[in-house]
Amino acid sequence: MAISSLSDENFPVRFFLFKNPGIAFSIPLQGSLFYFFLIAILGIAVFKLFDAYRRKKIIDIASFTLILFGAFSNLLDRFKGGLIIDYFFWPLVSMAFNLADLMVLSGAILILWMMFKKGNRV
Repeated sequence: MAISSLSDENFPVRFFLFKNPGIAFSIPLQGSLFYFFLIAILGIAVFKLFDAYRRKKIIDIASFTLILFGAFSNLLDRFKGGLIIDYFFWPLVSMAFNLADLMVLSGAILILWMMFKKGNRV
């Protein structure tokens, strides 16, 4: 009963199907520049993940694993259908995203948090 009285306006995020030809969070990046950034980010993440395993840094392992799995999931969507399917919409900033985008964002936030916690600068 209580759920039936709720409307879309009560939630900061809405659910719907959005076909995203861009990259994470609907950023419009395509073509050669897209593949350059994708290969660079994935290469750095893989290198950092292996280094984190070698040094046994659990937070680093978790953060780079989140980034890699999120990026790989979006990459599979792109190869399968030529675009990424987003299903969360945040009306406050007019942004559509999916679970893979949240994984990439969570990994990046973990990395930044650890850098500032240690006193390192970006």
